[in-house]
Amino acid sequence: MSLFWIVILILGAAVVGFLALWLIPKVQVSGIDGDAAAVKFDKENEARKTIAQILGGAVLLIGLYFTWQQVTISQEGQITERFTRATDQIGSNTLEVRVGGIYAFQRIAVESEEDYGSIVQILTAFVRENAPREEQNEKDLEGPQREGEQIGFSEPPVFSEPPADIKAALLSLVTISQQYRSSNPP
Repeated sequence: MSLFWIVILILGAAVVGFLALWLIPKVQVSGIDGDAAAVKFDKENEARKTIAQILGGAVLLIGLYFTWQQVTISQEGQITERFTRATDQIGSNTLEVRVGGIYAFQRIAVESEEDYGSIVQILTAFVRENAPREEQNEKDLEGPQREGEQIGFSEPPVFSEPPADIKAALLSLVTISQQYRSSNPP
């Protein structure tokens, strides 16, 4: 809606409100007979006060509605900005910045259920693409070579501590999943 039509709408509402304040009380007291002009005036004045309060309340409610809409839009914009910044941080070459981006995603997921699925996908993709993988011995992958040889690894696998960013991503996934389950029971 253009500014011109908004101004016209506001002016029209003001004219209708003024006419309501002026004409409705006159119609209401027109049935009073006699020469009690002071009584008629008091009744008109009371009617005007009542109508003014009703119109003022309506304007207040309309203002509250539009203020609430603006707050909602502002909050969504802030979440979008934080989401974009966290995405940039998780792709950084610096470990501390990546960890900060991961924890930013965790906080966004807790605050915005709408973004929960996207954040889980981003964090799981981050772990899948960046977690260190141990190269397995090709012999271990081939299976038994001779009859009676057992299937298995030539040496037991050694698991090392994951890097800080992978660990933070995994812990964040656990945390946001637990919080999502507690707020959305089956």
